[in-house]
Amino acid sequence: MLQKRLIVSILTVFFVVFSLNTVFAEVTFPVKPITVIVPYGPGGGIDTFTRGLTSSSNKYLDQPIVISNVKGGGGSTGIVQVLNSKADGYTLLAQDVNVTTLQLFQEDCPFNNKSLEPIALAMKGPTWMLSPGDRPWEDIQGFVKAAKESPGKLKIGIAGPNSIQLLMGLAIKDYYDLDVTIIPYASGSDTMVSVLGGHADAVIIHSPMGLEDYKAGKIKIIASGAPTNQVVGLDKEVPILKDLGINDEFGFYRGIFAPAGIPSEVKDILVDVFKKMAKDEAFKNFGESWGLKPYWGPPEELRKMMNDYYDSLSKLKNRLLE
Repeated sequence: MLQKRLIVSILTVFFVVFSLNTVFAEVTFPVKPITVIVPYGPGGGIDTFTRGLTSSSNKYLDQPIVISNVKGGGGSTGIVQVLNSKADGYTLLAQDVNVTTLQLFQEDCPFNNKSLEPIALAMKGPTWMLSPGDRPWEDIQGFVKAAKESPGKLKIGIAGPNSIQLLMGLAIKDYYDLDVTIIPYASGSDTMVSVLGGHADAVIIHSPMGLEDYKAGKIKIIASGAPTNQVVGLDKEVPILKDLGINDEFGFYRGIFAPAGIPSEVKDILVDVFKKMAKDEAFKNFGESWGLKPYWGPPEELRKMMNDYYDSLSKLKNRLLE
C-alpha cells in the first residue's frame, strides 16, 4: 500500500511540474524579435498596411516586430522564405489575396492554402481602376469608348503579373471586347508611378492606393471591382463592375500568417496580440488617414476567405484563360 501511494505521489508531482513548465513556456513567448516578411518592396499596399498594423506592437509585446521586405517571384519568394523558416512564431508573413492567385498562375507552385496558418484578418477592401488626371474620360464607360476608337493603343497597368488585378483587367477586356495592352508592374508603388507619370492610360490596384492623389486631382477613379464602403473619405460614386454586368467581384483581404505547424499556444498568443493591434487606436487612426477602415477578423474568417477566393478565382481564370 505504501509503495502504491508513493507511485501516486510521484506521478502527481510529475504532472504538476509538467503543467507548470507548459504555463511558463506559454508566457515566455516571445523572447526575441519577431520578423514579419512583406513579400514586396517598400511603399506598396501590403508594406504600408503592415507598418500601420504593427505600429502599436510595443504596447503588447516585450520584443520588437521587425518588417523585412523580400521581393521576387511576384510575391512568392517571400512566402517561400517564411515557409522554409522554423514554425515557432518568430517568422510571419504579411500578405493579401495574391497568396491565392499565385497558386493559380505559377506552375508547380511550392505552396497552397494549407501551407499557411492564418493569424489575423486586419483589412479588406475593393480593387479599383485609376486613370491619369489628364485623360479625357471620367469613368470606365469613357475609357471603353476611347479604347474602341483607338484599338491597340491604350495600356492598362496592373500591380503584379500573377494577381487578382490581372484577372480584373482580363475580365474588363473580355466583357467589353477591348483591344488593349495589359502591362504588369512589380509592385503597387511601381504601378502608382506609372499612372501618375501618364505611362499607363489606366491601372488596376488595391484601394486605397491612389486615394490621396485622386483628392489632389492627379488621377481619376474610374471603376471599382467591389463596393467601396470600406474606403474612407471617398466623395464620389464609383461605378461597380457588377452593376455594369461583369458578374465577378474583385477585392482583397490583408492579413498575417504563420507557417503551418506553429504550436497552438504560440498561435494563441499571436492571435491575441494582433487582435489588440488591429483594434488599437493607432491602427484606427492609420486607417482613417490612409483611406481604408481597419477590420478585425479571427483566423477562421481569414481561412474561409482564402478558400472562397481560391474557388471563385479558379473558375474565373479557367473561363478567361483556358
